[in-house]
Amino acid sequence: MGSCSIQIFGVGDGWPCGDRNHSSTLIDLGDEKLLIDCGEPLSRSYKAAGYSYDFLDRIFISHYHFDHVGGYFMFVQSCWLEKRMRDLQVHAPEDGLDLLQKMLNAGCVFPELLHFKLTYHQIQARRPVAWGNVKVTPILTTHLSSLKQRFQSQYPSQKFEAFGFLIEKPGLRIAHSADVGSPLDLEPLLEKPVDVLICELAHFSLEDVAAFLKTKSIKHLFFNHIGRCYYENLDQTRKRFEVLLGRNDFKLLTDNEKLEIE
Repeated sequence: MGSCSIQIFGVGDGWPCGDRNHSSTLIDLGDEKLLIDCGEPLSRSYKAAGYSYDFLDRIFISHYHFDHVGGYFMFVQSCWLEKRMRDLQVHAPEDGLDLLQKMLNAGCVFPELLHFKLTYHQIQARRPVAWGNVKVTPILTTHLSSLKQRFQSQYPSQKFEAFGFLIEKPGLRIAHSADVGSPLDLEPLLEKPVDVLICELAHFSLEDVAAFLKTKSIKHLFFNHIGRCYYENLDQTRKRFEVLLGRNDFKLLTDNEKLEIE
């Protein structure tokens, strides 16, 4: 299996969190580095971790709930002020793709001020993004389906898309759920064995996700985006989960952990 490191900047759910950051995960695959989601306070966490601002290749935004995108604008401003030089590719769903740059313009972070080229790409389900030795395949989830049913008639042009990601390089398969509607959304990510699953734990019960995951081949199992009811007593949550999953080699993540995967 290939090696990688994974920096967890935030594990908070969508509620205001006085004790946690919001969703953002940096995956270092060696020559290729990507950031999944930009929950706030990404700029602070990134700076504190000591990474170079030329470190990242690409940003993937799973959907536009603000616990996943709220730190994007300050992060780009940070890249400007810290004089990032390398071009940066940003992959995001169609609904807000043009608005990302418009909001930067509104904040006077104009393209002409940047020392690098910022390029946007629309995420499309099952359409892989490949560079170097890495392939990232977006997987459409049902996370926004209930909102779509409720509001589609009022917002007919909105697609209500949310994505998880399968990240592959030779000898390594990483699945990142982002936010899902049910554990069944994980099926396309886990059709084949994975070396790493980073799975959210806010939008379904422990019983439901454990029943689904028990049948899957997952070498390293991590849980982030942990719902408030589970995070309030992690020891109790872990004990329940050990029984339900039938394994104890998993980890309930906390902010600013760095995982080394061999």
